[in-house]
Amino acid sequence: MKKKDTVINSDPVEEFSACVNSLYVDHNLWLQRWLGNEVGCAQSAADITQDTFVRVLQNKQDIHKLRTPRAWLRTVAKRILIDRRRRQQIESLYLARLAAHHFEENYEFSPEEFNIAIETLHVIARALEQCSPTMRKAFMLRFFENWTHRAIADHLQVSTKSVQKYLAKALVLCQTD
Repeated sequence: MKKKDTVINSDPVEEFSACVNSLYVDHNLWLQRWLGNEVGCAQSAADITQDTFVRVLQNKQDIHKLRTPRAWLRTVAKRILIDRRRRQQIESLYLARLAAHHFEENYEFSPEEFNIAIETLHVIARALEQCSPTMRKAFMLRFFENWTHRAIADHLQVSTKSVQKYLAKALVLCQTD
C-alpha cells in the first residue's frame, strides 16, 4: 500500500500565533534590556516591551517574513516611546497651565478632577496623533502656549487662514475621539 502524502492545512491564525510566540521568546529579553538602557527604568522598559508586542499582535503583519526582527521591534518600540513622550509633554503642559491659571497655589486636585484631567489629555493626545506635524504644532502653540493666530502663522510660515483651518480640524478631532 502506497503511503499517502499528508497535506497540512495550516490555519493562518495558528501560524500567526506561532510566529508571534517565537518572536516573543527569541527577542523579549533583548528588547527589554535595550529599552531599559533607553528609558533608564526597568518597569517602564517592561511596560513598553509589552506594549510593543501588543502592537505586533494588532498589526498582524507577516512577521514570518521579517529579515531583521530586532530592527523591526526596535522601530515599533521607538514609535511607542515617541507616543508616550508626546503624551507626557502634553500632560505636563496641560497640568501646569491648569495650575497656573485656574487654581490657587496650594490647591490640590481631587482624585476625580485628576482622573478627568488625565482622560482629557489622553483624548487630546489621541486626536493630535492623527494630525499633521504642522497642525499639531499650531494646536500646541495656541492652546498650551497661548500664542495668537498671527504669531503661529509667522512661526510656521503659513497664512493665518491656514492656522485657523489647522485649529478647527484639530478641535474637531478632539471632539470626535
